[in-house]
Amino acid sequence: MKQSRISSFDGADSRKIIGKVLAEIHKTHPNINVLYADVGKRFALENFREAGGFTLDTGIAEQSMLGVAAGMQSEGLPTIAISYAPFLTGRAFDQIRANIGDMHLPLILIGSPSGFSAGGLGPLSICLDDIALMRTIPGLQIISPADGLETYKAILAALESDKATYIRMTGKILDAIYKEDYPFEIGKAVRFRKGNKIAVIATGAIIAEVLSAVDRLQVEGKSVSVWNMHTVKPIDTDALNQCLDCSYIVTVEEHNVCGGLGSAVAEYLAGLKAHPKLIRLGFSGEYPKADHYQNLLERSGISAEKLYQTLSRLF
Repeated sequence: MKQSRISSFDGADSRKIIGKVLAEIHKTHPNINVLYADVGKRFALENFREAGGFTLDTGIAEQSMLGVAAGMQSEGLPTIAISYAPFLTGRAFDQIRANIGDMHLPLILIGSPSGFSAGGLGPLSICLDDIALMRTIPGLQIISPADGLETYKAILAALESDKATYIRMTGKILDAIYKEDYPFEIGKAVRFRKGNKIAVIATGAIIAEVLSAVDRLQVEGKSVSVWNMHTVKPIDTDALNQCLDCSYIVTVEEHNVCGGLGSAVAEYLAGLKAHPKLIRLGFSGEYPKADHYQNLLERSGISAEKLYQTLSRLF
């Protein structure tokens, strides 16, 4: 991939990056079809249309959108369905269960914003349970990209696989985490930092906060590894096995600590005879009130400063 293409995805809104990415993907996959639930402008889908892509607005009707998408996919038309994460996964869960879980259709679903990204809109728009819901769907892959380049690679990999995929977009502005091209594979985590005392495993745009905290610790001579577990399902057990000699495994996610990345890691570790102590960081408690994104990260203990403080106490 050319450097210019990498930089074109840098610094974009986590919703609008979708239109830019799809326009780029259309160059090699001109037969893809995009359905959306009244979110076209917010996702900058005009970029995809200007590139020659087909879009269909189903209105504010995620359940109907999934039915139309399933019909198109069953006729051999590669289809991507896009909406706000809480409505796509929660409101249309029965349709996902029927069309993906039962019919095994390789639909691609993109939910954005997720995590705390829509914090200003209040608790019904703050999506902290979508991974938990989607993990229950048989055969469904779950990917949470760290930046724009990884979003591009995730959608491309999903199109080239024969399985249904849910792509979960978190963060407000996706600054580049990857500074150069790299091989992306569904189900294969990427290690950003090496260390043997603590292994931090994170998913989504929160990786930026994790790296900021860990880089401070490494300057202090403290040994911490960082893994980008971009695929929550299927989870990379080979990567988890490489963390077993650490004293602690710490998971970090913009999601409820129940049912998300931390739960997936805990389920794997529970089957082992011995493993490091697991600490799961993310949202817990009552649904948060409307607030700015960074404030919500701070209150949930997953801002760079809060992560630095928590990890420091483990040494």
